[in-house]
Amino acid sequence: MAWSGTGTFSRATGTSGWADDEAADIGITSARHDNQENELATGINACLAKNGENTATGNLPMGGFIHTNVGLATARTHYGRASQIQDSVFIYGGTTGGAANVQTMTLSPAITAYLAGQAFIFIAGFTNTAASPTLNVNGVGAKTIKRCDNTTCQISDIIVGGVYYVVYDGTNFQLLNPTPGLQTWTPTLTGSGSMAINAQVISYAKFRIIGKFVDFILRATFTTATSADKEVLFPLPLTAAANNSISFYAQIIDTSATPTSASSYQFSTTNGSVLRYDSANWSLGTLREIRVSGRYEIA
Repeated sequence: MAWSGTGTFSRATGTSGWADDEAADIGITSARHDNQENELATGINACLAKNGENTATGNLPMGGFIHTNVGLATARTHYGRASQIQDSVFIYGGTTGGAANVQTMTLSPAITAYLAGQAFIFIAGFTNTAASPTLNVNGVGAKTIKRCDNTTCQISDIIVGGVYYVVYDGTNFQLLNPTPGLQTWTPTLTGSGSMAINAQVISYAKFRIIGKFVDFILRATFTTATSADKEVLFPLPLTAAANNSISFYAQIIDTSATPTSASSYQFSTTNGSVLRYDSANWSLGTLREIRVSGRYEIA
């Protein structure tokens, strides 16, 4: 008796077993009994036990049939049930833990290593407050999160409560859906050269990162402590690319609330300035407001 190799179990000789012996006038002997039963044992041992006490030794073609009523996968070596795949169980980590710029997530089953092409989904437990935040999945290791064009993530690209999708590229996580939200910055105005200013109040200072560019709006009031020089300087929200294409617009409003023409321009990678078109010096002690808006490329 033996399996044929094509799915058929057949007896060693004849087709009727003991009937063949009877027809051949062969008596019942222990040797022939043992031979038959050993062949049956060999055939049975070649089958999978339903209680799982033995294992397959080759691929198991299903002939177009399916496994039904399967349990939930709890390890990476288990079958994934269709419901788990539809529910993104294997890539969704829920709300991140950790801290704003060192976020963590937990998957079950847990991953044991990063591999290029792995994708993960999470709800942000924090808003990132610095560039280049990191994500650590199942304690495998913290990896830098970059934007999907492999540029540096900026402040508030990840907003608490938002749903985010990252893919590991072999070195970093790339964030496919950064949030281009408005962010607040707190610039301090200074005078150029020997000019000093005081009594400054920042009434509005917001910026938004879109791709590799920053859009910003700044409104501030101040008085000059001295009358020398012509420029009022303000720090940019983020470092600008050298020699980048920029577009600024500015107004100066004096104590009579009359808008006055002004120019605003970037003169370094870290600062911009407001300059009167007539190039006159700022008069001593006069209360003025500057309104500046613009766009520039991030370094």
